[in-house]
Amino acid sequence: MDDPKWAAVHGYGSGLRLKQQSARRTDPNQSYLLSLPARRRAEAMAALNGPKPPGLSVDLPGGPTVSRSDKGCRTAAMGILYGDMKGWYRASSVERYLSTLRTQRVLDDPQFGKGVQAWSACMNQRGLRYSSPLQTANRFRGGGKESLRQEKATAVAEAECARSSGFSATAARLDKKYEQELSMAYGKDLALAEALRKKAVPQARVILEGAARPARKHRPHPSSTSEIPQSADGRTQRSSP
Repeated sequence: MDDPKWAAVHGYGSGLRLKQQSARRTDPNQSYLLSLPARRRAEAMAALNGPKPPGLSVDLPGGPTVSRSDKGCRTAAMGILYGDMKGWYRASSVERYLSTLRTQRVLDDPQFGKGVQAWSACMNQRGLRYSSPLQTANRFRGGGKESLRQEKATAVAEAECARSSGFSATAARLDKKYEQELSMAYGKDLALAEALRKKAVPQARVILEGAARPARKHRPHPSSTSEIPQSADGRTQRSSP
């Protein structure tokens, strides 16, 4: 949190999270799944995500492995959109994990720890006893009973201290440093993810345009029986050859 103006309006985003939760509760797909009996719900989820065991797996940097089914509607849809489902799953999985890995490296850097101490000293001078931004996050982003006014005031103080103490600049510098290091180490996967994403854009437009286009009504061919005139007694009249 290093934007005082945003913090003054949204605090730690509790109001935005409530809107997101409300949207999830009223989502028609979610409502439909919840309305199904347990057995039908399980069948629907299997159709959506594919049966087990998974058929796609990726070894992520550092050891963890992620996997998903190579069947199901979601996998089929991604295959149509990206063209190379196996390549997309690997590249996008690595790309997402590198963000987590970058964050962890920033947090483990000694310079980050010094920045946190400077930030905490600034907060203490304002009468706010917090040892780290994580502490404020746990208090105000965890659905506590604190007032919105208190949430916004603390968020503004956190953002101002992040800037004045130099903590925000330190975090940004370290984030860029580790982003560059990881991009060099895993550039092949990142390049593939970007290439497939760009390739999917025109395909997505075609799909969306097709979905928005009204379905054509079936019109019988003129040679069909329904177009052949009938006599007054109901017998079919055929033209002579």
